[in-house]
Amino acid sequence: MTENIGISKTIKVFYMHHQDGMNRLSPVLLLDGGRIWHVGVKNRIGRNRMYYLFYDIDTYIKLWRDTKGHLLYFIDNYHGDLFFDEEPDVFAIDVALSYLKWDDEAIYYGDGKKIEFSVPVLGVIRKLNPWATRPLVYLLFQMFAYESPITESSPLAPADAESTSQDPERDPGQNPSQG
Repeated sequence: MTENIGISKTIKVFYMHHQDGMNRLSPVLLLDGGRIWHVGVKNRIGRNRMYYLFYDIDTYIKLWRDTKGHLLYFIDNYHGDLFFDEEPDVFAIDVALSYLKWDDEAIYYGDGKKIEFSVPVLGVIRKLNPWATRPLVYLLFQMFAYESPITESSPLAPADAESTSQDPERDPGQNPSQG
């Protein structure tokens, strides 16, 4: 994609085999036209959030940032039921996506801004399920354009109301009861 790039941010990407329990997830529904994408968000105290995007009935990609701001991801299957004791947050992503452009390696937005990934994570998901690139772009954009990563000098978790945006349209993991 040829763009006039003004500000570019390159994110190191690592595939990490990291199985963990599907416990303590908060439900999020991403509405994209007539399609509903199911996401689980794990708010971890003192650490960055994890996002579980289910792109098939039993297949998901888990995304999270390490303390250096790198993107870590893991793809796996989950067989079983997930129960939540809270109401899902709901976000219409089709409007937000109309302001973004992307290819397999980067997301372009604003006045020549670009979030580039060292590994084409968007291309990986596009090969597995082309429709799932849309909610993935939305989540990655939220993670790297709006959320501040946890660093060793920052003791606050992104789930803390002081360190995250209070605009739920800009932060899919923000639980309104935390505000």
